[in-house]
Amino acid sequence: MGNFVDGLSFATIVLVVIVVVRIAFVIMQRRDPDAGNVTLLRDRQDRTEEAWMHRNKVLKDRAVWKMIRTIELCRENLNPALLAPGQDRHIHYYLGYLLGFAEAVSLADGVEFDRILRLPIYLETSKLLGDGHGDVQEGAEMLVKLSGSEFFELGRREGVLDGTDAAEDNGERYFHRIDSFFNDRG
Repeated sequence: MGNFVDGLSFATIVLVVIVVVRIAFVIMQRRDPDAGNVTLLRDRQDRTEEAWMHRNKVLKDRAVWKMIRTIELCRENLNPALLAPGQDRHIHYYLGYLLGFAEAVSLADGVEFDRILRLPIYLETSKLLGDGHGDVQEGAEMLVKLSGSEFFELGRREGVLDGTDAAEDNGERYFHRIDSFFNDRG
């Protein structure tokens, strides 16, 4: 009978522990009525964060594409002789214009104007003023040296204006200021 009493005592202890744990769980639920929703809220927050990151990546990719396309359009439509070695005022204006245009478009798109968006401009700077191969570091350094020069700053200001027109799509020809600079002062 000793084993029966010991077994009964053990079963009673286990039953008491289960009841205590269950009561504690119910009390905890009453203290925090949203305890069951914590996982749901975390999942929603994670999905929202993922959607936000995806949206930013899409916007950033689109902004980079716009910069590459802007450079292509300028190269197709501007007099290439004015972007040749020795044409410093046109090259400086053009590079400043690209920088200003990119700043305006990224602002309108709600994208931070960071190094990624500057990469196409760095490459273009290196191609025009450097070794011609499009070295990013070389282009970045050259662009810093141009900052403050007369034609670079003029191009940058006018690039912001044309970039704003492009972002607003108000019917203005997007590149009319650079066209004017290259055609009137060629």
